[in-house]
Amino acid sequence: MAFHKILVALDPSKTGQAIFDQALDLAKHENSELYLASYLQWTPRPPLDAVSDFSAMPHFDIAALDIETLQIELQRVRTTLTQYQTTAQQAGVKAVLQCDIADPATTICQKAKDWTIDLILLGRRGRTGLSELMMGSISNYVVHHAPCSVLVIQGSLPSP
Repeated sequence: MAFHKILVALDPSKTGQAIFDQALDLAKHENSELYLASYLQWTPRPPLDAVSDFSAMPHFDIAALDIETLQIELQRVRTTLTQYQTTAQQAGVKAVLQCDIADPATTICQKAKDWTIDLILLGRRGRTGLSELMMGSISNYVVHHAPCSVLVIQGSLPSP
């Protein structure tokens, strides 16, 4: 089976470079296009002083909270994806990128369908049991809901 379009789902973790390197090797071997994607899940949270006064809760603008931090993170991720894109193009591999605020698991599956992707390549941090249950597992969701083949690159848990 040939993989003409490979969606590489990257997160801001340290395993991103290893995932990209494997995707690039595969793309060169298969003569594939890379779709470099990162989706940041953002859950706004009220500042601590706002939480102490519950009567004020309905009056502050939760959408405006942490927006500056979010914009900084989006720019950081876009910069990383742009570096990966440049590296791919220098290696003779066509690469497009997308970075957005969205639920990563469902968005990866939807984009794979929209872009008629042949393979999704993503990482797994190695969480199991309660940790995986509490924090969720993007890779587990994608494996079970993707419209195409999925290659999961095993990462390692961050040091405590």
